[in-house]
Amino acid sequence: MLIVSEPVTGAVTHAEGSCALKAGVEEGRTGVAVGDGAADLPDRQDLAETSAESGQGLKVLRALGPGLFADPSDGGKQIVEVLTR
Repeated sequence: MLIVSEPVTGAVTHAEGSCALKAGVEEGRTGVAVGDGAADLPDRQDLAETSAESGQGLKVLRALGPGLFADPSDGGKQIVEVLTR
């Protein structure tokens, strides 16, 4: 549930325009991609303080596994999380 709610919440909260969600399940792995209209890519470092009430979404996703990617896309960016068993 977190691999869907965190990037969607981030896109709705921080990006302008529309966002899109794609999800896929294969044997042994699950992937979620959320695209939005903001071209700025997140910094590789966790920018939010641990005590911050918001801005923790990417930190949460990174804690779930190493399969977190942020790539530019047409008119914005895409955050992709892949989890494997």
